[in-house]
Amino acid sequence: QAQCGANLTLYDQLDFQERGVVITFFKNTITKKNTAIFEEFKANLDQFQTRGIGVIGITDAPPEKNMTFAQSLGIEGREIIIFYDKNGKTGQDYGVYSGTGTLNLGYHETAYFLLNKEGVIQFKHTGSVLDAQTQTLLEEIDRM
Repeated sequence: QAQCGANLTLYDQLDFQERGVVITFFKNTITKKNTAIFEEFKANLDQFQTRGIGVIGITDAPPEKNMTFAQSLGIEGREIIIFYDKNGKTGQDYGVYSGTGTLNLGYHETAYFLLNKEGVIQFKHTGSVLDAQTQTLLEEIDRM
Protein backbone atom coordinates (compact mmCIF):
# COMPACT_ATOMS: atom_id res chain seq x y z
CA GLN A 1 0.00 0.00 0.00
CA ALA A 2 1.42 3.37 -0.99
CA GLN A 3 1.61 6.14 1.60
CA CYS A 4 0.44 9.57 0.53
CA GLY A 5 1.13 11.74 3.52
CA ALA A 6 -1.64 10.37 5.71
CA ASN A 7 -0.84 11.31 9.31
CA LEU A 8 2.71 12.27 8.30
CA THR A 9 4.46 15.62 8.12
CA LEU A 10 7.57 16.84 6.38
CA TYR A 11 9.24 17.01 9.78
CA ASP A 12 8.34 13.35 10.42
CA GLN A 13 10.14 12.49 7.21
CA LEU A 14 13.25 14.38 8.31
CA ASP A 15 13.18 12.37 11.55
CA PHE A 16 12.93 9.09 9.60
CA GLN A 17 15.92 9.85 7.35
CA GLU A 18 19.57 9.68 8.32
CA ARG A 19 20.75 12.74 6.34
CA GLY A 20 17.75 14.55 4.86
CA VAL A 21 15.21 14.57 2.03
CA VAL A 22 14.77 15.52 -1.60
CA ILE A 23 11.46 17.34 -2.13
CA THR A 24 9.96 17.68 -5.59
CA PHE A 25 7.03 20.05 -6.04
CA PHE A 26 4.82 19.36 -9.04
CA LYS A 27 1.48 20.31 -10.57
CA ASN A 28 -1.23 17.66 -10.89
CA THR A 29 -0.17 14.02 -10.85
CA ILE A 30 -0.48 11.67 -13.78
CA THR A 31 1.18 13.60 -16.57
CA LYS A 32 3.97 12.46 -18.85
CA LYS A 33 6.41 14.87 -17.20
CA ASN A 34 5.59 13.90 -13.61
CA THR A 35 5.52 10.21 -14.43
CA ALA A 36 9.04 10.49 -15.90
CA ILE A 37 10.30 12.41 -12.84
CA PHE A 38 9.03 9.83 -10.37
CA GLU A 39 9.87 6.79 -12.51
CA GLU A 40 13.46 8.01 -12.39
CA PHE A 41 13.28 8.45 -8.60
CA LYS A 42 11.81 4.95 -8.25
CA ALA A 43 14.46 3.38 -10.52
CA ASN A 44 17.28 5.01 -8.54
CA LEU A 45 15.72 4.92 -5.08
CA ASP A 46 18.44 2.68 -3.65
CA GLN A 47 21.07 5.33 -4.46
CA PHE A 48 19.17 7.89 -2.41
CA GLN A 49 18.39 5.47 0.43
CA THR A 50 22.00 4.29 0.79
CA ARG A 51 22.95 7.95 1.24
CA GLY A 52 20.33 8.35 3.98
CA ILE A 53 18.05 10.54 1.85
CA GLY A 54 14.27 10.19 1.55
CA VAL A 55 12.28 11.18 -1.53
CA ILE A 56 9.12 13.28 -1.19
CA GLY A 57 6.70 14.69 -3.73
CA ILE A 58 4.43 17.63 -2.93
CA THR A 59 1.50 18.44 -5.20
CA ASP A 60 -1.77 20.32 -5.31
CA ALA A 61 -3.65 17.17 -6.39
CA PRO A 62 -5.97 15.59 -3.79
CA PRO A 63 -4.95 12.44 -1.88
CA GLU A 64 -7.02 10.06 -4.04
CA LYS A 65 -5.16 11.17 -7.18
CA ASN A 66 -1.83 10.98 -5.36
CA MET A 67 -2.59 7.42 -4.27
CA THR A 68 -3.52 6.43 -7.83
CA PHE A 69 -0.34 8.09 -9.12
CA ALA A 70 1.85 6.30 -6.55
CA GLN A 71 0.21 2.96 -7.31
CA SER A 72 0.65 3.46 -11.07
CA LEU A 73 4.39 3.80 -10.43
CA GLY A 74 4.54 0.73 -8.18
CA ILE A 75 5.50 2.80 -5.13
CA GLU A 76 5.09 0.71 -2.00
CA GLY A 77 4.98 1.67 1.66
CA ARG A 78 7.02 4.74 2.40
CA GLU A 79 9.49 4.39 -0.48
CA ILE A 80 8.39 7.76 -1.83
CA ILE A 81 5.86 9.90 0.04
CA ILE A 82 3.46 12.10 -1.93
CA PHE A 83 2.03 14.96 0.15
CA TYR A 84 -1.10 16.98 -0.68
CA ASP A 85 -0.50 20.70 -0.27
CA LYS A 86 -4.21 21.53 -0.01
CA ASN A 87 -4.11 25.32 -0.20
CA GLY A 88 -0.59 25.75 -1.50
CA LYS A 89 0.78 26.88 1.89
CA THR A 90 3.92 24.73 1.73
CA GLY A 91 4.50 25.71 -1.89
CA GLN A 92 4.10 29.37 -0.92
CA ASP A 93 6.61 28.92 1.91
CA TYR A 94 9.12 27.57 -0.62
CA GLY A 95 8.24 30.21 -3.22
CA VAL A 96 6.96 27.74 -5.83
CA TYR A 97 3.16 28.15 -5.65
CA SER A 98 1.53 30.47 -8.16
CA GLY A 99 -1.91 31.94 -7.62
CA THR A 100 -4.18 32.15 -4.63
CA GLY A 101 -4.44 29.20 -2.33
CA THR A 102 -7.75 29.82 -0.57
CA LEU A 103 -9.81 27.92 -3.11
CA ASN A 104 -6.85 25.94 -4.44
CA LEU A 105 -6.87 28.00 -7.64
CA GLY A 106 -3.10 28.09 -7.91
CA TYR A 107 -0.55 25.45 -8.79
CA HIS A 108 2.98 24.33 -7.96
CA GLU A 109 5.75 24.95 -10.43
CA THR A 110 8.18 22.07 -10.88
CA ALA A 111 10.90 22.48 -8.27
CA TYR A 112 13.48 20.40 -6.42
CA PHE A 113 14.85 21.05 -2.92
CA LEU A 114 17.47 19.09 -1.02
CA LEU A 115 17.11 19.55 2.74
CA ASN A 116 19.60 18.34 5.31
CA LYS A 117 18.55 16.59 8.53
CA GLU A 118 17.91 19.97 10.19
CA GLY A 119 15.60 21.06 7.36
CA VAL A 120 18.05 23.59 5.90
CA ILE A 121 17.96 23.91 2.10
CA GLN A 122 21.24 22.65 0.62
CA PHE A 123 20.23 22.83 -3.06
CA LYS A 124 17.29 24.07 -5.09
CA HIS A 125 16.24 24.10 -8.72
CA THR A 126 12.95 25.74 -9.73
CA GLY A 127 10.87 26.24 -12.83
CA SER A 128 11.66 23.15 -14.88
CA VAL A 129 12.52 19.47 -14.81
CA LEU A 130 16.09 19.05 -13.61
CA ASP A 131 18.49 17.90 -16.33
CA ALA A 132 20.33 14.72 -15.33
CA GLN A 133 18.01 14.57 -12.31
CA THR A 134 19.55 11.64 -10.45
CA GLN A 135 23.17 12.51 -11.20
CA THR A 136 22.72 16.17 -10.23
CA LEU A 137 20.91 15.37 -6.97
CA LEU A 138 23.39 12.65 -5.96
CA GLU A 139 26.31 15.01 -6.58
CA GLU A 140 24.64 17.61 -4.36
CA ILE A 141 23.93 15.00 -1.67
CA ASP A 142 27.56 13.87 -1.74
CA ARG A 143 28.63 17.50 -1.14
CA MET A 144 26.53 17.76 2.04
